[in-house]
Amino acid sequence: MISKKFLFIFLLFFITCSENSLPVNEITTTSTTLISNEIVNEEEPDVYVMLLWHQHQPYYPKDGDGHFTKPWVRLHATKDYLDMVELVQKYEGLRVTFNLTPTLLNQLRELESGVKDIYWIHTELEATKLDDAQKTFIRNRFFDISSRTINKSSRYLELKNLRQFPDKWTEADYLDLQVLFNLGWTDPKYLLEEPLNSINRKESNFTENDKATVLEVHMDIIQKVIPTHLKAYQENNIEIITTPYAHPILPLIHDSNLGKIGDTQSPFPENNYKYPEDAQVHVTKGKQVFENNFGFSPNGMWPGEGAVAQDVLKYFNNENISWIASGEQPLSKSLDVRFQRWVGGSIFKTRITL
Repeated sequence: MISKKFLFIFLLFFITCSENSLPVNEITTTSTTLISNEIVNEEEPDVYVMLLWHQHQPYYPKDGDGHFTKPWVRLHATKDYLDMVELVQKYEGLRVTFNLTPTLLNQLRELESGVKDIYWIHTELEATKLDDAQKTFIRNRFFDISSRTINKSSRYLELKNLRQFPDKWTEADYLDLQVLFNLGWTDPKYLLEEPLNSINRKESNFTENDKATVLEVHMDIIQKVIPTHLKAYQENNIEIITTPYAHPILPLIHDSNLGKIGDTQSPFPENNYKYPEDAQVHVTKGKQVFENNFGFSPNGMWPGEGAVAQDVLKYFNNENISWIASGEQPLSKSLDVRFQRWVGGSIFKTRITL
């Protein structure tokens, strides 16, 4: 039970990585905003709920040909990033915060400029001209997708069951897999629209032209992600924030000994890592990447993994960042409250008095 007149609740949603908050320091001022009793207004709601979508991709290295070695920036853009912000704009009065990390923004810009990932490259290859290494890559990697997506397509499931018999694969099998993988990583909203609707309804026997069309749509979606977020911000549908540059565990860069405060069980290196100037650079550079993409400064930031400490707040203050968000563990440490959960994850028997 929560006993309090006003409380902000941050609901954090993650698309690309599992965020575990690191309570690296006990703090008296938490990043969960608490509204003072002094400004109580009977017309105000008892609880404020903030929806914060965390959109992050680490920086994926490139191979010798300059191609990203992982496809996740492109595929989450086509599956999630654009559709989510478009969905928010459909509901009048809904306000959502999107956190777009600097490494994600930089890679989106690179994709816009023509840089490709190796899955894209293997999609472009004509099925009739594949060599053995390329065939192996496609058989091994083009099932990197939710099993639910595979199971919804009888053809995709057929190809999955055929993986153990590589000698039985035909050119049509490889071509169908190339198309199904990229369709599967496209949001259903766009699959219902032309030109993808006609292709998706075929289910099999795809053509090289079908494949080229899917990739054209992917590029179109990628090019819309950043401008659509900016438009939604300008129309007051969303707030956009960002993260320190490379999504670091900022307190541990400032001083690795801070970790011992929040985590008394884990081993720490004997040699203390302490580079506060680097911590400031991450915040400063993260803000600069944001400004270069959107033309204004972010009001808030989501520290990497929700890791916070009193000692690192000055780096945000130096860049005029008004607020930061964190998770349940720092809140628990700050308020000296233990959150108890049922097996399903729901909190019970928790009282917060402020």
